[in-house]
Amino acid sequence: MSTVVTPGLFSQVDVSVSKKTPYLMAAFAVFVLVAFGVVGKTDIVAFQWSKQDDLIHLPDFLVASNIVGLVLGATLVAIAVVSFVFAQRKRVTPLWLTLIFGLLAVVALLAWLAAGNSLPFAFILGNAVVLAVPLALGAMGGIMSERVGVVNIAIEGQLLTGAFLAAVVGSLTDNLYLGLIVAMIGAALLSMVLAVFAIEYLVDQIIVGVVLNVLV
Repeated sequence: MSTVVTPGLFSQVDVSVSKKTPYLMAAFAVFVLVAFGVVGKTDIVAFQWSKQDDLIHLPDFLVASNIVGLVLGATLVAIAVVSFVFAQRKRVTPLWLTLIFGLLAVVALLAWLAAGNSLPFAFILGNAVVLAVPLALGAMGGIMSERVGVVNIAIEGQLLTGAFLAAVVGSLTDNLYLGLIVAMIGAALLSMVLAVFAIEYLVDQIIVGVVLNVLV
């Protein structure tokens, strides 16, 4: 059996790209430019790139807070224009461009908040990496659960169980490694409860996950 395809029938494909991203970028860019730049604070903000006890000490960068708002706001406006160009060409705004936009907006906000003071970038970035570890581990656990067909809502409960057991056992035994081992065992046992109810008894996975989070 042969299939007959009419020439040119599917040659024109109407691809519609949402313009929400360009409009949101434009709104945030104008807000940053006006609020943090045009009518922003004129106090000096010191960007600290390193700590005093670092082996390589970088000098602080001193600049007026409103200047940072003007420069970054103009850059955000340019990125919003590029996003509109992508939308006009029926292309989605690249993720890396959106990430750069968000990063610059956060820097402008921090410069406005720290006007008249110092902005310890090394301290902020270090804490951001430390605080991002549980999020990364939770995301990896969620991906692994999705691969086996389980919606693991109890990831938060597993993290809390591990943190609690690690703190208690580590404090009682004064042994860091023993606390880590007990934390992994406790989190694994909690996930086993979710797996038994979800796979063996076919209980709603979301309900089981929420109940386990509440119990923990």
